[in-house]
Amino acid sequence: MAEQKVRAMYCTVCGGQYMGRQFHNQDTGYGLGDCCANFIRTHRPFGEEPMSTEDIERTYGRNGYHYEIEGAPTLGDYYAQIFGVAQA
Repeated sequence: MAEQKVRAMYCTVCGGQYMGRQFHNQDTGYGLGDCCANFIRTHRPFGEEPMSTEDIERTYGRNGYHYEIEGAPTLGDYYAQIFGVAQA
């Protein structure tokens, strides 16, 4: 399978934007944002144990590939490239 391009997406937890790759188990354009990844790893409602790494990968994809991608462009750089706007 070819590697997907990193693109602007919406966090399925908070609705914020982040740079990531689509995971098949999430609605198109949505995934676990960098903004909420640590929260998902450490919290769970109703006093339940936090999700295991396997559960997180099954639900949101792989850390470092689908979200929290090292070296991913910033949202500003991404939109500047799409709209042909020079960054200040």
